[in-house]
Amino acid sequence: MKINGKWQGVLVAGLLAMMISPVLAQENQESWSEDLPQVMQQGGIAYTSGGISLEERDALKATAKNYNLIISNADKVGKLTADTTIVITGKGNQKTLTVDDAGPLLYAKLPPGTYVVKAANGDQKAVRTVSITGQQQARIYFIWTE
Repeated sequence: MKINGKWQGVLVAGLLAMMISPVLAQENQESWSEDLPQVMQQGGIAYTSGGISLEERDALKATAKNYNLIISNADKVGKLTADTTIVITGKGNQKTLTVDDAGPLLYAKLPPGTYVVKAANGDQKAVRTVSITGQQQARIYFIWTE
């Protein structure tokens, strides 16, 4: 079977596209996953933070079941905010987790107990107490006025 020059070019281009597309898809997947928040460890506590972009927020929400503390930061109109410093202290006022530049979402897996969560966003500060029990998920919302 003889293929004329016009169709030969189309055939070669099609074959090249089929060979290259899996490589490009893998590169796009790798760069996409590099932009997503990573699971971190601090003093044996697993946590992740982020959620500025819709992709990050969706990725975090997909992992929410792995964490027993969810902290959200937003301004008074509901817009998610970042740049919050979160300090979680446990029994005996011992620092359990400190995250600078957290948010707008912070997910943590803490051992059962009662914790004090201190947050600072710009000049504003807030404190909450939370109890972590069993598999039940605790949620804290910080609403910043500035």
